[in-house]
Amino acid sequence: MVVLQRALKVTADGDFGPKTRAAVVIFQTKQHIARNGVVGRLVWNRLETRDYPLIAYRRYTRRQGSTGSLVVVIQRAVRVHADGDFGPKTAVAVKAVQRRAKQSRTGVVSGWTWVAIEKRMPR
Repeated sequence: MVVLQRALKVTADGDFGPKTRAAVVIFQTKQHIARNGVVGRLVWNRLETRDYPLIAYRRYTRRQGSTGSLVVVIQRAVRVHADGDFGPKTAVAVKAVQRRAKQSRTGVVSGWTWVAIEKRMPR
């Protein structure tokens, strides 16, 4: 319950009271989903996606030489020209993110590097 309340930015007291329910309904309204105050799978998934927009990609690894739409996601997140080709400029930008996150500067995007990139994205 406390995790839900923190995600909804209401007092985290562990009680699903009127304020928590109202926050759920507001969230559902903003997400254009059924406004019933019930926290089902769809609400949880939307909250997770809102707070962790790159979570679905964490299982993938991309490195210099990789191409495709996932590379475009990386490039947009690290703010380099998004052409879908993981070249030297993308690698430099990824290494900069890794350096700031106190990670090994490999230039490879996987697991925790996805998290570090995500933390730098504007909310």
